[in-house]
Amino acid sequence: MGEAFHTKGSHILIAKAWVDERLGEGAFSGQARAVGASWSGTVVLPGGWYDVRPLNEVLTWVSTRLGKPVRDCATEISARNATEDLSSIYRVFLRLATPVRLMGQTPRLWRNYVSFADSTAVRNDPGHYIGECSGMPDDLVEWAVGCWCGFLPTAIEMAGGKAPRARLLDRSTLPSGLVKFRVEIKYGV
Repeated sequence: MGEAFHTKGSHILIAKAWVDERLGEGAFSGQARAVGASWSGTVVLPGGWYDVRPLNEVLTWVSTRLGKPVRDCATEISARNATEDLSSIYRVFLRLATPVRLMGQTPRLWRNYVSFADSTAVRNDPGHYIGECSGMPDDLVEWAVGCWCGFLPTAIEMAGGKAPRARLLDRSTLPSGLVKFRVEIKYGV
């Protein structure tokens, strides 16, 4: 696994705040040090790129402590990431976007936060979206599905969609050993 698996610093910073709110100030940083995160003890910049695997290890620890799956933790963190980023950085674009127009930008949205795997909108009709992520390492799938199930419904809602509901539609292993999954989101228009 020589390929780099990075996420934006904004996601790590929001994860840190989310974890510390639930487990106490310093819980995230302490566990990041314990798992040997190369970015622990440094200033994490919102626009910088950082190894996601230590974050996933921290969230695995957090999920055990909270008694909830990594996917659920990642869903909550990513929904907050969408709320904070989309209401500030992408505010003007969001005002002009409909859910369909926004979700047509699936590959771009993914690449704004993650440096690996590919994403596409498989179905993008008013009220019904199916997105696919392909080329995901198995150990990061639960985190990634959580990111899709948190970020995208929040983005759809911010673009005017009503009560979006996300679910994992399917998951399969590719011949390369990497994983492909699809997330479906239904929402009112």
